[in-house]
Amino acid sequence: EVPLYNISKRAPDIMKNVSTITKFLSINVEVDLLKHNNHNSELAHTIFTQSPYLKNCFLSARQDDKRVGGFITYNFLVSEASGNIKIIRRSGGTIVAPKLQDCVTKELLQIAIPIRKTMVGQLKLSFDYR
Repeated sequence: EVPLYNISKRAPDIMKNVSTITKFLSINVEVDLLKHNNHNSELAHTIFTQSPYLKNCFLSARQDDKRVGGFITYNFLVSEASGNIKIIRRSGGTIVAPKLQDCVTKELLQIAIPIRKTMVGQLKLSFDYR
């Protein structure tokens, strides 16, 4: 008869000096469509679905500057004809990294907006990396 392996036997502890660090990136989207504010949550959700692309922008910019983080605010115009953001201008924020600003702006211009109206609004994107 072959003896069974004794699973209660403790294996040597090889993980004595291990440190684990977990980082999380939170992207917060706030939208104010002013006259069309009944569409705020729909547009915020549409932008939030692009968060993997926005995350890539953040992580790419973070390679150059480990302190990157904060928020960017924009004023924008959605075109009824194209269903995209036609004009977008940075209006403020605490993020000064040009690489992040340029990448986020590029990604926002590519989003297909499901609301087919000409609308102006304000957008705030916050990047919190902990």
